[in-house]
This record gives sequence, structure tokens and C-alpha cells, in this order.
Amino acid sequence: MIDLAGTYSLTAYSIEEVVARDFIIKEKPDVVVDIVDASNLQRNLYLTTQFKELEAKVVVALNMSDLAEKNGVSIDVDKMSHLIGVPVVLTVGKKNQGMKELLEAVVNTAEDNIGIEEHILRFGKEVDPEIEKIQRIVSKY
Repeated sequence: MIDLAGTYSLTAYSIEEVVARDFIIKEKPDVVVDIVDASNLQRNLYLTTQFKELEAKVVVALNMSDLAEKNGVSIDVDKMSHLIGVPVVLTVGKKNQGMKELLEAVVNTAEDNIGIEEHILRFGKEVDPEIEKIQRIVSKY
């Protein structure tokens, strides 16, 4: 288990981001546990998207879910999981809540034999065809 703390993006603007990106690309971990602040999904799900772009198997731990709920944020984890294509688990790290479920999701994801095609990230009907064009061009070299 490797902790890549302090990483909010893989755009390589900081040493933490460079280390995290290089580790994901070179070491190809069995599973990446993306710990997301449940009260700030927009900021944190950007990193989740980047992990998926690197074709990493990801499990999202929605941490501080108790605080989000206290602030009136209700998260449908099943719907979120379906929409982003990865398991999502509610956790409260300080209270050790959701750790069993998180571990189960990590093991299930690591053992998942579904091909990467099942987990392809889509950007929409305008962008996907252009990406495919670029991939065809690059694959010739």
C-alpha cells in the first residue's frame, strides 16, 4: 500500500503530483483508492477522472460523509458509482466508519476480471470521435 498524500491532480504542477502520476503510470497498482472529501465533490472528482484516464482500477472513498450529511448534502452512492463507473463507499475516517465496506470494495475491484473496455471513460459525442482519430494517427508511429 502506497499513500500518495496531498494529491489533488495529476497535472504535474507540484512534486506530489509528479510522484503520484509517475507511480500510477509506471507501477500500475492493482487498485487506486481515491479518498474524496464528500463535502467538496467537484474539486476531488477531477482527480478521479484523471485516474480513469490512466486506466487505473479505482475505488472512491467518500470521506467525511457525516460532515457532508450534517451540511445537508445527500449522496446517492449507487447512482454516483454508476455514473462514474467505479465503486463508491461512504466513510468517516476519524470514526473508522465504512472501513470494512471500503476493504471489500478494494478486494472486489482488484479481483475484477472485466476488461478495461468495460471501464472506458467517455467525454461525449463531440470529443470521443476526435480522440479516436488522434489515437489512430498516433498508433501509426
